[in-house]
Amino acid sequence: MGYIFDFVAVDYFLLASFILVSLYWFSTSTFGYWKQRGIPYIKPIPIFGNIRLQVLGVKPVVLLNQDLYTELRQHGFGGFFQMKTPTLMVTDPELVERVMVKDFQHFYDRGISVDAHRDPLTSNLFFLEGRAWRDLRHKLTPTFSTGKLKAMFDQIGACSDKLVRYIEEGRHEPIDVCKVSGDFAFDVIASCAFGLQFDSDDPINAELRRIISSLTSPSAKALLKQMVFIFSPALANMIGLKVFPKTMDDLLINLVRSTIKYREDNNVKRSDFLQLMLNVRKKEESGRVDRMEEEAQPEDDVINQMTHAKVGDDGGTENKEEVLMSDAVMAANSLVFFLAGSDTVSNTISYVLLCLAQNPEVQDKVHAEITALTQQHGGKWSYQAVREMLYLEQVIQETVRLYPLVFQLLRVCTKSYRIPGTDVIIDKGTQVTVPVYSIHHDPNNYASPEKFDPERFEGNNFKPSGKYLPFGDGPRICIAMRFGVLEVKVVLARLISQFSVKLNNKTKTPLEFTNSPNSLIAKDGIWIDFVKRL
Repeated sequence: MGYIFDFVAVDYFLLASFILVSLYWFSTSTFGYWKQRGIPYIKPIPIFGNIRLQVLGVKPVVLLNQDLYTELRQHGFGGFFQMKTPTLMVTDPELVERVMVKDFQHFYDRGISVDAHRDPLTSNLFFLEGRAWRDLRHKLTPTFSTGKLKAMFDQIGACSDKLVRYIEEGRHEPIDVCKVSGDFAFDVIASCAFGLQFDSDDPINAELRRIISSLTSPSAKALLKQMVFIFSPALANMIGLKVFPKTMDDLLINLVRSTIKYREDNNVKRSDFLQLMLNVRKKEESGRVDRMEEEAQPEDDVINQMTHAKVGDDGGTENKEEVLMSDAVMAANSLVFFLAGSDTVSNTISYVLLCLAQNPEVQDKVHAEITALTQQHGGKWSYQAVREMLYLEQVIQETVRLYPLVFQLLRVCTKSYRIPGTDVIIDKGTQVTVPVYSIHHDPNNYASPEKFDPERFEGNNFKPSGKYLPFGDGPRICIAMRFGVLEVKVVLARLISQFSVKLNNKTKTPLEFTNSPNSLIAKDGIWIDFVKRL
């Protein structure tokens, strides 16, 4: 009997040994990748590569990226491993500019493989690749022209006034501006995307907020899902993993359909995102899709020029089909409007208020500019008055340098690329990351990078470069950049005209960040005291 047990024990030992050896081999099988290509890299460890602290949730991704950047910065670029996936980090601003702009045709996809048939809400500008992305971008660019922004100005103003009233009612208590700015951003997008003004007890409002919150809030599940899509798309397809839950598919597609039906039945037209997509659909049905419906303004030209992306035939996508403006596509792009607008706008508002509270002399200067310009425009909140608030714009630019909307930009090499001035070849399919936060905080790029100094951006007007990437750069620059800036300027102008802001001691400084895979989110909120101006 003992012999049998010994035999079984040996079998289990051999099986366990085989599993461990196989796991070790599998997890380290790519670890010679960078050395074979003569590219500087950070030595990985089995299973985790260079992201052990990220996988275990010990260290926020943004700080892990900072550690990697510090080791690779001197080389201008270098390799590391996200588990077993070789990833190139670009640290040299000139090379960043090439990846994002000048040699964009080699890096035009984000490398997140999805199936739009299984996951219909991924038919949007964030997830689409190659020609499908280019064609959709081509159609949607007019949505954020100067004329369209002017048409949405009053809707943004109404939501701003609602926030001012809320703060007025509770101004004797410290307010977590991360929460209230998130509510404001949601209201703006609901109005400007769908023309909806939700009552607080509306069940659609509650469900939409719940799902948006679940998608934007950092969690181990969200991080794991993103890693599967980026590093193992075959596994994601095999297990039928979806980016967005079916409840979100049903809710948004039905919301689009019901809103369209109401407008058609009642002959209603609005100046919102949904109406502009409906206009595109009508043009598709008539066989013509014009890029611009109105005379272009000078400030529209930068985005328009970037949209003419060169997408080669040997790029990284098999999708050659045109993306038509179906109900699902309209829902998908409304969703990305919600996701991008909710998170980035609310974070930006929160961090600007933090910086103004910490720098009262800057706050006074912003208040003086707001007062002077509103008086010049007859005491009215006009589009032109807000547009002329250039110092406020500098404050926002410096804030998103310190606290960028996304702390890293992801790309994949879609066509093999020789790094200029070297013999190094980046293979097609290689993951590439641009560490925005680290570039923005590099003393080689900015003197005293931790200092809040809006004077850095006098006359810059949000112009991107290899050293400044809060909205990205190149053809994939955020299409709604000017809308987002307008939204932030309007609400901040309303708030600072009515209140002075002071930092409450409930705010933990220096800030700690959550383990969000892409966004800088303050771990314990940002608490502000709003003091009514006399």
